[in-house]
Amino acid sequence: MKVRPSYTNANERSVDDLRTFAQSQDMRDLAELSLPEIEAVMHLMDEFSPAGDVEGVISTGRARLPRRMKVNTRHNVNFLMRQWENMRDKAVYATFFAGPARIIWGYQNFLKAIGVDIETSFPDGYWQFYVDYALREDTARHATETHGFDTVLRRHQLDLSNIDRITAWTMAAIHCLHQYDDLLQNEWRERVYTAALRALVLAKGTPAAKEKFRRNKLYRQWERLRPYRRGNDVKSGQDYVLYRREKFDSFLEEALRDLPSAIRAEWVEVVRQAKQSELASYQRQMSILAYLKSDTYGEESMPIALAEAQVGIIYDNRYFLIPACQPDSTEPAN
Repeated sequence: MKVRPSYTNANERSVDDLRTFAQSQDMRDLAELSLPEIEAVMHLMDEFSPAGDVEGVISTGRARLPRRMKVNTRHNVNFLMRQWENMRDKAVYATFFAGPARIIWGYQNFLKAIGVDIETSFPDGYWQFYVDYALREDTARHATETHGFDTVLRRHQLDLSNIDRITAWTMAAIHCLHQYDDLLQNEWRERVYTAALRALVLAKGTPAAKEKFRRNKLYRQWERLRPYRRGNDVKSGQDYVLYRREKFDSFLEEALRDLPSAIRAEWVEVVRQAKQSELASYQRQMSILAYLKSDTYGEESMPIALAEAQVGIIYDNRYFLIPACQPDSTEPAN
């Protein structure tokens, strides 16, 4: 398909506007890029579908924020999408572009050209932003199989009524909501702790230790041992979260036992810093205590309080909502 002049002209105007601004003295003082590097980014932007009004984003003043300050990425991308739709050639859009991926790619290069740190503009990573924004994905999409539940019932020759079955699954969902942050913390610990230990051993361990950790990936070993329910050795008052954490800590002690004290001490410091800087962000990003606020070009995940959470039940063509907490409290519903 031949690209029409209106589309081509708009693309050229967008690149020219950005080139003029990026090469201004203000931006040269702010950006870490040299003029040749800025010009190289401009060549990349020649491939960027026209944004319609790059000056509109610049005029908001967001480009002049300090380099380490987070810009309002979602707002800016929405703005670019709206401006693009005002001038884009629908035939060209339908043929060459599927969704806002091109806009996001161009916006990243735009931030780079004007000296804004793009790491702070995408705190959850580029891919997560794209998944949430362009693919409209979220952590609420999941399924839980009931095979294990029914297998245990058959093993003990139990025949539950519909009411008892719904009650069991509702209470399981309620307790899952109340323990979700702790479940996420377990998942984070298991992945980060094993990855950090393996990286340290491969970098600083003895040849024998390096070969052992290279041959046997630590997290894979844990996956084969990880419990999915409490065993007969569960301690009094120990829920599944604590039981699984204790099993993982025992597994780590075995892995750490033969390592030099210097590596063990450095590993403790590495995971301590990671926990301090990363864990809360991981829990916030992966939480299912949220709803999706719809926008024209994507949805934004909006957190909700645990006290507001409810479990939805569809039964006999009717929809029911069961509060996850007791009235006026954050205790699990009875």
